[in-house]
Amino acid sequence: MVEVAVQQDADKLKRSIASVQRTVGGSSPTDPKAVRHGQFEVLGYTEACEFRMELPVPIHHCYFRVQCCKTNQTLAGVPIPAHRADLDDPQSIQIEVPAQYVWSKPTPVAHFKTPSVPGNPTGLRISNLTHNAALLRWNKPANHEEHIDIIYRVFLNNSYQTKFACIAETSDTHLKLVDLITNCHYRVSVTADSSMGTSINNNTLHFSTKVVDQQVIDLSLIHISKPTRLLSISYAVFCLKKKKKDKQERAVSIPD
Repeated sequence: MVEVAVQQDADKLKRSIASVQRTVGGSSPTDPKAVRHGQFEVLGYTEACEFRMELPVPIHHCYFRVQCCKTNQTLAGVPIPAHRADLDDPQSIQIEVPAQYVWSKPTPVAHFKTPSVPGNPTGLRISNLTHNAALLRWNKPANHEEHIDIIYRVFLNNSYQTKFACIAETSDTHLKLVDLITNCHYRVSVTADSSMGTSINNNTLHFSTKVVDQQVIDLSLIHISKPTRLLSISYAVFCLKKKKKDKQERAVSIPD
């Protein structure tokens, strides 16, 4: 016989603890777990060592225990064989009056905890920073051993954007950021995803790309002769880019 009890909410739990304390004269209960759940109800019967079930609540809210009996041992001393509707299904056994059998003591209460979502990646750091690239590294979540299929998603945002955009998915703990804008402020965040869900409360790292060194352009010095007429004259200088295939020199004429 498989039994289940549902975990109580906070208010019911406080009332249950208070009730137990009054029963034992104001002292704390010897087993706090004994008041963390409600009454046990029978899920079903089986002749096998396993039991398939459908639960009304998530399994981590349930407490289980098992009892066994022999159908040839009853309180009346008369064997009452249990009826099985399907000979191929050990869970199809039907016991109409369970109280007429001699049951063993219940097993210790079992409580199962489902794996949680991955923790958030920590230790985000930037190295090899240039004007348009950087190397991003991070540490695995604290509970990464509970998840064998973790995928990391990297989200990036800069001063010209209002929302984060996912730029990559990887199973590694590092990613090279390329094609960045020069002298720009960035924010980067990494999430961990598995079959159990996505990490929450993820950290955000701020960094800025470097400034490009200004290229020094060599300019030729143009000599201008002093005009012969002392009138108010303005000078205009024009620069023509020389084509590689054009071998003819182009002169710059300056009118008087």
